[in-house]
Amino acid sequence: MTKMRKGQSHSFNNWLRVRIVAQGLTVAAVVAGSWAYGSARPTPELDASATRDKAAEERIAFQERLRMAEEVTRAETGSASPTNAQATALPTTEPPSIPAASRSWRSWWGWNESKRGTDKSL
Repeated sequence: MTKMRKGQSHSFNNWLRVRIVAQGLTVAAVVAGSWAYGSARPTPELDASATRDKAAEERIAFQERLRMAEEVTRAETGSASPTNAQATALPTTEPPSIPAASRSWRSWWGWNESKRGTDKSL
């Protein structure tokens, strides 16, 4: 802008051209970086097999922890019978019962049905 104010429009235009070239180089660098990053990614097949391997390792570790927990539970209860320990150690698949008042999101804020005007005693 100082070049334009001083009346040096030719120099001003050269600086504008330099700015455009710099912006073009920036866009080219971003595109090249995106292309390089996209081509350097592992293939989905390798990624899926790594995920399966990790899941298998986690499953084995979980089963080992579960077996150790069952042994500790048997030792604490004094139960030597494996059938009795298996019957008591198996978790239930049903969720715990939740009181009706806490099932609604309104109860989180204290907005129960009785506070909405249906209960005249308040």
